[in-house]
Amino acid sequence: MKTQDYISQLNGREQNAFYCIKKLVAARMQPLIIYCYGCETLVHTRRNCFMTKRVNETRQFTCDLLLIIPDECIIDHALKTEVQEMTSHLGRVNMIIHPLNFVLQQLNAGNLFFN
Repeated sequence: MKTQDYISQLNGREQNAFYCIKKLVAARMQPLIIYCYGCETLVHTRRNCFMTKRVNETRQFTCDLLLIIPDECIIDHALKTEVQEMTSHLGRVNMIIHPLNFVLQQLNAGNLFFN
């Protein structure tokens, strides 16, 4: 039985936003791995009896990313904020950033988040 991958569960608009976010993050931060562990889309729809066939709809896309970077790289708060501002037109991006050595230690220790 083939399992469905996480990204294919998103609709087309969400997949496009995630793809663009991933490209921007990869270009600016150059991580070894980008792992998306959560996405959320909030849709606010407003209807009115005085509006004919018009729906006012706003969407807010949020994704949670784990970035694994080389051990020698240091990502400062300013760079993280810059990337979040660059991607703000696509949605909100929450990033957890760890060096590869730390992730390997956590995997060896059996940390459930990294497993």
